Parts: sequence; structure tokens; C-alpha cells
Amino acid sequence: ILDIEADRFEHMKIDFVHLEPEREVVKSGRRQNTDADAGELGEELAIKRTFDRFPYRWGPIGWMADLDAIPLEAAQRYHAEHYTTTGAYLVIAGDFEPAQALTWVKETWGKLQRPATTPSSAQREVVPLDETWVGPRQDHLVRQVSQPTVFWTYRVPAPGGSTLRAYAALELIDHVLTAGKAGRLSKQLVYTESPKVSNLSARLAELRFPYA
Repeated sequence: ILDIEADRFEHMKIDFVHLEPEREVVKSGRRQNTDADAGELGEELAIKRTFDRFPYRWGPIGWMADLDAIPLEAAQRYHAEHYTTTGAYLVIAGDFEPAQALTWVKETWGKLQRPATTPSSAQREVVPLDETWVGPRQDHLVRQVSQPTVFWTYRVPAPGGSTLRAYAALELIDHVLTAGKAGRLSKQLVYTESPKVSNLSARLAELRFPYA
């Protein structure tokens, strides 16, 4: 397995024959898991509208227009820059002898060539961390569903540094309001004799930068 993975890592081809089938796989995944699910579409739109500039506004799978627009040359450049031994991590899990496994790793992965040059930090795009927009926004997504769904998002600080105390307070508020059947909002809106909604959930994301 180590030998196969090392060979694949070193000799993977990014050409039309390999790129186009993979593009269609991702597009098919988007159609099935996002476009066909009103809830997923609603969450995607809510997150997009929460940020004006920050990369969090793009979902992991991307939008169909972007998937169609990626040219072969861009995919090749990205692969050449990022899929190198300088950025590779090998994780081995299971029942094995560490000394023997390390010997095999050195025999298979140790022979891989390191790139002659690596991109400098000055060449990398600077990610904007500030958001200029302030104020409420509202969107309506029309789909044929059995029950309507409402999403609210608020930008919150990242859980670290000077913002750790504020984030901890938000965690406590989130738990008090929505944790299970005992959450205050859950008890008043869902688990009551006259429920107002069929389901209620909340998520406070622990990410590196401020999120929603």
C-alpha cells in the first residue's frame, strides 16, 4: 500500500482524460447532495450572504458555474504547486510495528524528489480578514417542500486569543437555548403542547477565523 500510494503521489497525471470524469463526479455530487436538497441550498445561501469578502462564503463543493469554469491549465498549476513532498503528511493507523513501518516508509516515500523551488509567501494571495458589511439581510429560496425552513446566521468571533472569553459566553448561551429537549428555545417552540416548529437546531462553529 505504501508503494502504491507513493507512486500515485509522484506520478499522478492531471490531463483532460483524468480531469473531466472527476469534474463530472463532483458536479453529480452537488446535484444530489445540494441542489436536490432545499435545506442544503438554504444553508449554503445563508452562509454566502453572511460574508462579503471572506472565503467562508464559498462552500467546500463550490458552485456549478465555478466547477464548469476551471480550465485544465489552472488545475495543473494548482497540482504542481500544492501536491509536493513539502506539504505532504503521511498518517499510519492500525496494528503494526513502528520500526518496521518506518523502514517501509523510508524505502517508498523517502525516494520521492523534493521540488527545486517552493512558492514564497509573497506570491500567495492575501486573505481579507475584515468585513465591511453591517446590517440585516434577507433572502427567500422557493422550492417545493413539505415544510418551510428558516435559517438565521450571525457572525461570531473565532475561539482564540482576545476573543476566547466572548466565544465561551456564546457557547454557554447556545447550550442554554438549544441543547436537546432542555434548551429554553426547544422547550418553548418544539417540546410543548402547542409546538410552533417541528425541529430546531443551532451550530456554533469552532473555526480558525470568525464564522457564522
